[in-house]
Formats: sequence, C-alpha cells, structure tokens
Amino acid sequence: MRLVNRLTGLLLGLALACAAGIAIIEAALGLLGRPAWLVDRSLVHRSLSELRWDHPTLVVILLAVVVVGLLLLLAQLAPRRPRALDVRDDDRHRQVSIDARGLEERLRHTAMDDSAVLGARVRARRRGAKVTAAVPPGTDPAEVRGRLRQSVGESVEELRLAGRYRPAVSVRQAKERVN
Repeated sequence: MRLVNRLTGLLLGLALACAAGIAIIEAALGLLGRPAWLVDRSLVHRSLSELRWDHPTLVVILLAVVVVGLLLLLAQLAPRRPRALDVRDDDRHRQVSIDARGLEERLRHTAMDDSAVLGARVRARRRGAKVTAAVPPGTDPAEVRGRLRQSVGESVEELRLAGRYRPAVSVRQAKERVN
C-alpha cells in the first residue's frame, strides 16, 4: 500500500505541476499580449462565462474530484506498520518503546555477528520480526538457522518487549558469483 500511495502522490504531483506550469506560461503570454500557446483563451472565456454551477458536466467533474480526494484520504488512513514497539518497564510512570527501524537494525547486526552469515534482512512487525540470512554455498543452513534463532531470540529477550514477540528466522544459501 505504501508503494501505491507514493506512486499516486507522484503522479498527482506531476499532473498538478504540469497544469500549474501551463497556467503560468499562458498567463504570462496573455499579459505580454502574445498569442496563446496551448489553451484557446477565447474558448475558455466563452465556456466559463456560459457555464452554470448546476451544469451536469460540472457536477460530474466536481463529484469525481471529491471521490478521488476521499479515496486518497482513506488510503492515508490505512494502518501502517508500527513505528514503535512498547518495552516492559518496572516503573509504571514512564513508557518506553523502541523504534521498529531500530529493532530491525539491532536484529540485523545480531544476525551479521554470526561468522557464516554473508548478509541479513529484517522486517519488524507488531507481533514478530522476520529475519532472512544468506550463507555461502556449502554451509549447512539448518545449523546456522539454529544459531540465529538462539541469538536473535536472546536479543529480543534482552529488550523485554511488551506482549509476545516472535522472531522468525530463515536461512538461504547465496548464489555463487562468476567473475
């Protein structure tokens, strides 16, 4: 959903920027007494002077703009991944949390501390994290997975995250590169 929001925003921004650029150029040409570039001014003037607010075309266009605006608003209100995860604290008068990206980095570094791991990716969610590690060809993924489950689990336990937080670990063999 995040990608859809970004692409929609990009396309809408580009369309508005193009429309604004054309309007500025047309206005400047009109002020300088030059002929129109893309927009026929007499046609626009005639259309706007004859147009009534209850005209069916105008009503449809306005309704379409309202619907698109509401859809964009609803897309922004859709739940996203958590920005912060609560940490258990003995003091009831303060609330402690860890940022999801901070947790991802911590778990990635924990996975990378294993000598057999070439690279690791982590996605933190509200209920758990997914750690994906790559090992060189010829390395036993099951053995590395066991070590990573233990070290990542210990790292999560050290944080004392509120609720039940389950990290999932998967290990894949990296493909050999031929130079």
